[in-house]
Amino acid sequence: MKKSILKSEAFQQILVICLMFFSSLSLSAQNQTVNGRVLDAQTREPLIGVTVMETGTTNATVTGLDGSFTLKVSDASSPISFS
Repeated sequence: MKKSILKSEAFQQILVICLMFFSSLSLSAQNQTVNGRVLDAQTREPLIGVTVMETGTTNATVTGLDGSFTLKVSDASSPISFS
């Protein structure tokens, strides 16, 4: 009596491993960290206290004394705005 390949234990194990792999890829792709430094365009001096925001969200941070910031965004291609 032949077993269907879809019902074989080896196929089911491979399927579970593939599903775990691809679901972990999608989870890791959901949060990205954006780092940067905000400088005055003319003087190249760091700008302190600039709000850096993921556009369309309330996710934001403020630049530090050296103009640097770190912001976790939902996607690497998410637009960010400065104000």
